[in-house]
Amino acid sequence: RLPPQRRPLAVIHVRLDPHLVDVNVHPRKAEVRLSQERSVYGAVTRAVEAALAPYPRQEGEFPALEWPFAGVPVEPGVVREARAEYVAGGLEPLGQLRNVYIVARGREGLVIVDQHAAHEQVLFERLVGGVGGRALSPPVRVELTAREAELLEPYLGALADLGMEVEPFGGHAFLVRSLPVPLAEQEPRVLLDALLEELPRCRRLDPEAVRERLAMKAACTAAVKAGDFLTREQMQALLDDLMASWSPATCPHGRPAFVLLTVEELERRFMRR
Repeated sequence: RLPPQRRPLAVIHVRLDPHLVDVNVHPRKAEVRLSQERSVYGAVTRAVEAALAPYPRQEGEFPALEWPFAGVPVEPGVVREARAEYVAGGLEPLGQLRNVYIVARGREGLVIVDQHAAHEQVLFERLVGGVGGRALSPPVRVELTAREAELLEPYLGALADLGMEVEPFGGHAFLVRSLPVPLAEQEPRVLLDALLEELPRCRRLDPEAVRERLAMKAACTAAVKAGDFLTREQMQALLDDLMASWSPATCPHGRPAFVLLTVEELERRFMRR
C-alpha cells in the first residue's frame, strides 16, 4: 500500500498463465505465489526497460525521479530513491532481537532485518548468478533409496548448473564431488536431502524454473536460522551483502527481508509531530 498523499508513478499490468499462480498462500488472498518467479521478474524488467528507453536517463544522486513520463506531469517528491539510502556499509548493526532480527541504524531511521530472510536472499542471488562449485576432497559418498535415486538422476544436470556436482556410484549410491561456493561449508548429505524433498515439485517445470526452485531450496537450507546468534562482524557482513543485492527487500519466497521505521514515524508515535 502507498502511504497517504503518495501516488504511483506508473502501473504495470501483468497477465500470467493461471497454472503458474498459487492463490492459496494467504487466507485473505492478500498475496499470491508464482511458480516461475525469476522468469516473471525478467519479463517485467525487460518490459519496463523497453517502455522507458525513449526517455532521457538521469545519472548521479538525486532524491526524486522527474522524468517526462508519457506526457503525464509527475508530482515532485512522489518517488524517493530508496536504494540510495541503503548502500553497502550504510547500515550499522545495533544488535539482535531474540536472535531472529538484526536491529540496525540507517540514514532514514531504524531498519529491522529478518536475518534468515536476508541471508536466504543473498545466497539465492549468488546461486542463480552462477558462482560455480568448490571441489570436495575427498568426495562424499551418499547412499539413497531406490526411489530417491530414480528421482535424483534426471536432475543431476540442474544441480551441476548450481555448482553441485553429483554422479552415480553404483547401485543407489552417489558421489557428491562439489558444492556451490556459497554453500561450501554445508553438510553434503543435509543439502542433498533438502533438494530431494523439492524435486517432486519440479516435474512439470521448465529448466530455468527448476534451477530457480532448487536455488531457493538450497538457499533456505543453508541460510542462518531464527535463533542463531550472530557476532557484530557477521551482522555487518550480512547487512552489507543484502544491501548490495539486486532485490534486498524480500526473500526468494516473497517475505519481507527488512522493514524501515523512519524518524518521521517515530516522531509521530511519540507525538512530536
